[in-house]
Amino acid sequence: MPPWADFEPFIVSGLALGGVYALSGVGLVVLYRATGVLFLAFGAVGALGALIAWSLTTRAGAPGWAGWLACVAVAAAVTLGYGTLFGPALAKRDPLVKAVATIGLTLILYGLMDLLWTTSGGQARSLTLPTDNGGFTVAQIQVTWTQVIALAAGVVLTVATGAFLRFTKLGTAMRAMANDRECWPAWPGCCWPTWSRSTPPRSPSW
Repeated sequence: MPPWADFEPFIVSGLALGGVYALSGVGLVVLYRATGVLFLAFGAVGALGALIAWSLTTRAGAPGWAGWLACVAVAAAVTLGYGTLFGPALAKRDPLVKAVATIGLTLILYGLMDLLWTTSGGQARSLTLPTDNGGFTVAQIQVTWTQVIALAAGVVLTVATGAFLRFTKLGTAMRAMANDRECWPAWPGCCWPTWSRSTPPRSPSW
């Protein structure tokens, strides 16, 4: 069995990657709570934005902030376009059908990325962040600020999102909308999961 010292660097990188995965999970949960759709194209949309940011910063020589803005803008545009084009047709379909439809979007994006950014011999592409150069040492293990930020952001946003969905009026309305898509209307204080369909809805108080 390898010595414990060989596992220590993987513990740090594993915690950092766990924070990134937690952020993805938070986005997935919030989107499901708000729309009732299990959006499985989350990773593909993010990968497309990241590749565009890499192309701008590495090949075109654009500043880092321009690459990040392009990444967010492209991801938002793809998601908005998918919802605008296919959302109305899938609105009344079964949740499983909606989830499988997002897998179709995933495959389309994977094909597009493989076409535009063809891999040659498994060449990896990476983005360099300003926080990659700084950090500190713990038990002879180098920890970068990027890893610290990833872990901290994952923990903080996970806890904050859970509290938001559980304790706020808007979060309660979002959870009610996910459970009952016909709940009327979808505004805090005006959406009741236990509302009887035989009872006429009251006017919302603004």
